[in-house]
Amino acid sequence: MHTEKQINLKEHMDTKMEDIRVNETMKQNIMAQIESEQNHETVRKSGGKWNRKKLILMAAAAVLIAAYPVTAGAQAAYHVVSGWVTAAVSGEVAQNIYPVNDSATDQGIQVEVESAVNDNHNALVFITVQDTEGKGRLGEDIDLCDSFDLDIGGVKGHVVATAVMDSYDPVTQTARFYTYQTIHGDIADKPVTAHLTGIMAHKTKIPNCDTGIDLAAIVQQHPKVGGSAIKDINGVGYTNIEEPARPKKSDVLTPDVMDVPLGNGLDFVHISNIGYIDGRLHIQTRWDASFDNHGDLRLCRKDYTGDYTGDAFWDYVAPVSGIDTVYFDTAEDIANNSFYSHTKHIEYLFDVSPEDLRNYNLIATEMVKDGILTKGDWQVSFRTQHTESLLLDGGRQTKSVEITPLGVYVEGYTGKDTPVVVITYADGSTETVDCFGMTSVSGIFTRRRSCYAEILLDKSPSEIVCVTIDGEEIHNRT
Repeated sequence: MHTEKQINLKEHMDTKMEDIRVNETMKQNIMAQIESEQNHETVRKSGGKWNRKKLILMAAAAVLIAAYPVTAGAQAAYHVVSGWVTAAVSGEVAQNIYPVNDSATDQGIQVEVESAVNDNHNALVFITVQDTEGKGRLGEDIDLCDSFDLDIGGVKGHVVATAVMDSYDPVTQTARFYTYQTIHGDIADKPVTAHLTGIMAHKTKIPNCDTGIDLAAIVQQHPKVGGSAIKDINGVGYTNIEEPARPKKSDVLTPDVMDVPLGNGLDFVHISNIGYIDGRLHIQTRWDASFDNHGDLRLCRKDYTGDYTGDAFWDYVAPVSGIDTVYFDTAEDIANNSFYSHTKHIEYLFDVSPEDLRNYNLIATEMVKDGILTKGDWQVSFRTQHTESLLLDGGRQTKSVEITPLGVYVEGYTGKDTPVVVITYADGSTETVDCFGMTSVSGIFTRRRSCYAEILLDKSPSEIVCVTIDGEEIHNRT
């Protein structure tokens, strides 16, 4: 179920993709992965809460690596950098890529850092993952389990690194990834450790199916709500509204008053309560321990006779408006949590009356079950390098502006919203940048924020003559 914020980000990415020249296959692959993240749960647990910012960073990384054709000069200058890397980036980014070519092997799986590029704030690292024993533990759906991270100069990234798969070779059983991470502080010319602890592949995708559960027979018209067993309401999904207030415990059903497995290969999901609160149907589910079992539930009218895919199916699905999912943990969930395994509760809300409920079937959609998990300890060390940058004094609303081939960084911004930055080059061309990242809110009477936007510069920062922020021009006087 989409959230309003995620839908807006999708529109933002569509616009960005239209503005840059990219290989169509790469474009479709990137957008498909963004769609997959959007259709995922709003909040997922991996030894902690799912950080919405991961989706934003993935989208930003997609903009960054979506390439112009790489120049022959860049290929000649960096002939030791793999072809798949030089095919992914170009312009000033390609000119700054440096080879690493070091690896670590554990459990018969080799993780190699092939090359990287960085500025003072971000690192884009190209890695390969290979099953050297040929045991078939990797695949097209390989997942790095949110466990890839960069430790740069003793400072870890403030969010889990974004990892986007470039390709998978089934013959050599090798997957290629570009990973992207933002780290506070100056990270140029620092020792780096790329660290990975888990890899999963071969997840089971279960076709959309009728659970066969008679909801009218088990629904409670006056169910118990809330209770001390609910320890943490950690997220919501919502449709067609602005971001809602966080639900209270009294807005969800008392957990685990029944145990009705969904069936049809979905024995890892159970209905743990069902009833009406303020006229809306709540179906509470308990999910068995896993790293990333996920999916969705829908109500479909019984007079629908087709399969549960395509537009025809969605025409018969019960409408939902407002909050449609609530994610929460019980004390037992919290006790069972580890990085690679956790239980969880998800409560689904529907706008179906008690009188009409008998006319609907409960359909499980987009259900995915964990695959093969390989845990290990892969660490590869190298050193970041310096990248050309342009640092300008700020204006009325900014302290300073830094531009590198990888991004625009606005320090000490005091405007009301995120800044709109227009870059003007010596040849008269311009580029407009939407700084949608926000960090470091501080100050009591004046809000000073650090804003950033990941971009791909096709020209050197030294060719910039002016930067305009919210209409105020800041000239390069060097």
